[in-house]
Amino acid sequence: MRAKMLWFKRKPQTPPVPYKWTQGLWTEAFLADAQRFHGLALITALHKRYELQRERDGHPGFQTRIEYFGHLTHEPGSPINFVGVRLSFDIRSVSHEWASVPDSAVGFVTTHEWTDTYKNPCYLGVTVRTTEAGALQFEKVFHRAKANGQDFIPLWLWGDQPAPPMEGDAFACTQPLSSVAFQQKVSLVGRPNQDE
Repeated sequence: MRAKMLWFKRKPQTPPVPYKWTQGLWTEAFLADAQRFHGLALITALHKRYELQRERDGHPGFQTRIEYFGHLTHEPGSPINFVGVRLSFDIRSVSHEWASVPDSAVGFVTTHEWTDTYKNPCYLGVTVRTTEAGALQFEKVFHRAKANGQDFIPLWLWGDQPAPPMEGDAFACTQPLSSVAFQQKVSLVGRPNQDE
């Protein structure tokens, strides 16, 4: 009696989830062109919360804070696809001053990591400087995209000159942004067509 031979397909290897930022991860994600910073994020979710703050008259009030979440995207099989993104808009007339971010920058990105208690991938914080009308416009675009069945909004990030890492034992970096662009799909006949 001839024994049957069993064949097993080897499962594709999953890239390791990056829990810490490294120079290699940063370079692969954003510095394909060593002369310029460039990255692409896919924004997939919106989170709205209310923060208690003191008004000018001394009475407590609430401020609505909206943040968007998503992840970076890269070539298939790259660990960069696991890196999360947290997007917020700075609509203050006088933005928070960062020594490494000039006033001319339209925003900045900075590296973030969770403590060892939380087994979550490292993530990128993205802050875009704009007006209240600009932030509201992005929110409308996000809701319209979701209503049209679009899973995400592509968000391109550019910096004219790559920023150096911060000093310290662990890798960290804050990169000023010279340009930010997003893309939406507009549907007029029930079928999305790409538009910018």
